[in-house]
Amino acid sequence: MSKPQYANAFTVSFNKNLNEVVIGFAQEYPHAEVSSPVSENNETTPPLEFSTIREDICGVVIPEEIARQLVTILGNTLNQQESAGH
Repeated sequence: MSKPQYANAFTVSFNKNLNEVVIGFAQEYPHAEVSSPVSENNETTPPLEFSTIREDICGVVIPEEIARQLVTILGNTLNQQESAGH
């Protein structure tokens, strides 16, 4: 793997015809935008409007059996971390 990509959101869907799972990874982050123009004398600070931007990072298609293995491995890994007090 060359460089891991950060993702803090995902979607999952199942293609019943092909018995495949589609996992989409995305990154969501806040975005501030000036909601009114800055005054000419720069004495007032314009209000900001915040929104969330979502950018797709990648999508992965895996067979159902691999998806089931992934669920098991993730569960085991998280349970081990929880047991260790982390």
